[in-house]
Amino acid sequence: MRRAAFFTAFYVGALVLAWVSPSLAGDNKKDSNDAIAERMVDACFDRAASAGFPPFSIAVIDPTGALVVFKRQEGASPATAEVAMLKARTSLKANAPTAILTQVAGADEPTRDALLLLGLTTLPGGAPFADGKSGFSGAIGASGGDAAQDVQCLDEALRVLGK
Repeated sequence: MRRAAFFTAFYVGALVLAWVSPSLAGDNKKDSNDAIAERMVDACFDRAASAGFPPFSIAVIDPTGALVVFKRQEGASPATAEVAMLKARTSLKANAPTAILTQVAGADEPTRDALLLLGLTTLPGGAPFADGKSGFSGAIGASGGDAAQDVQCLDEALRVLGK
């Protein structure tokens, strides 16, 4: 008797979960986080191409630091891949654009040393973000050009979110 009640409860629970799971999984959102991240990367690549920048690597991570999207353009230095990830993770951990950390570290040697000891970077080209419409948040890192080009690419990517 107990076994039958258990299986009945299990079956009903599975049916309820199957009915509710699409809304829990976010299928009712206009855009998935992956789609938003892809558009951010594409916006950066478009900016780089139109401005004649060198090839880029772009990393988008979620609030836990897990990779959502990573793309490296053909011809981009392999080092740009690591640097893009480092910029994204640094800006996520510091909750600040890496360009701000550049200024802070330049003015305060102990802060610079602490950032380096923590394995963070002060290279411009990383920024945290939060999209109020979709709820998607995380950080993005761009690497491939000089500091100003990386920031321009990053700014273009953030415009996808209306920033």
